[in-house]
Amino acid sequence: MIPFYRPPRLEDSQIEWVQKRIEKCLRSGQITNGENVREFEERVKELHKVEYVIACSSCTQGLWIVLEALKPETLMVQSFTWQSIKYILPLRPITFCDIDKETWLMNPRVRTYWDFLPRATIYTHTFGNMGVATVETEGQNVIYDGAYSLGATLPEEGDATILSSTATKTITSCEGGLILTNNEQLAKEITEIRNKCSRMSELNAIVGLAYLDMLKQILARKEEIFKYYITQLPFKPQKISCWGTTYGYYACLVPERFGGRDEIIKKLEGKVETRIRYEPLKSGLPATDEVAKQILCLPCYPDVDEREVVNIIREIL
Repeated sequence: MIPFYRPPRLEDSQIEWVQKRIEKCLRSGQITNGENVREFEERVKELHKVEYVIACSSCTQGLWIVLEALKPETLMVQSFTWQSIKYILPLRPITFCDIDKETWLMNPRVRTYWDFLPRATIYTHTFGNMGVATVETEGQNVIYDGAYSLGATLPEEGDATILSSTATKTITSCEGGLILTNNEQLAKEITEIRNKCSRMSELNAIVGLAYLDMLKQILARKEEIFKYYITQLPFKPQKISCWGTTYGYYACLVPERFGGRDEIIKKLEGKVETRIRYEPLKSGLPATDEVAKQILCLPCYPDVDEREVVNIIREIL
């Protein structure tokens, strides 16, 4: 079976480099939040041209840390996002927003209710598709959930942007998150919270550094796979925004004329591993509900044979 995701294969020389760094780390006794984490932060800071990068244990933890530092009284989030966010949302009023039906980016004009003015917005770069917070968020703290956006040219960072380096992201450190900000005081508060409860291990940072050297090749390869799927499959893909994308996932909508999404998944069982993203945090938002019931994500990692995936799908249609 073709798996949904596998990290890119490291060359023997890269594996040897990782092994040497890990051995040095273990012998030093500094196995968390040390020189390798600082190097990882510096490399990402240079890549994204921001003033501060703070590495932490996960993107979800990074979002929680930023919320703890900013302490917004009220919050606006899009319903179409990863489920882990619901565990870190503060116990305060929340507005759930719909998405644009083409780009799947936040549409704050369609929402569950608006009995209050949100003091902060978490704007999700859905699957690495770039976007910017609209005029609806003027006067608010803006936090970008950029889980898939590492390596992208970010249109803006807001108060903070949080990247992910978990196993299925553009580059991986096995587990991890990276908080980007240009606000010196906010960076200090984030660092203080991170140091107390969400440090990144040196081992994670070493793996992340190895994969960071492959970033350009990974982004180029994912774009190639994405564009091949678009030309070869009869499904409706996510529309790329004017700001661009990292092609984090190849996600498409399966119409009823093909028997529906669930029927396609059933027919692909044992042949191609797929994923459904996302289960909405709040139902009743029209574009979110429509996308959620049709969406299907296909393998889009550097070593996948996209032609084989397409051939298998054609056979079952």
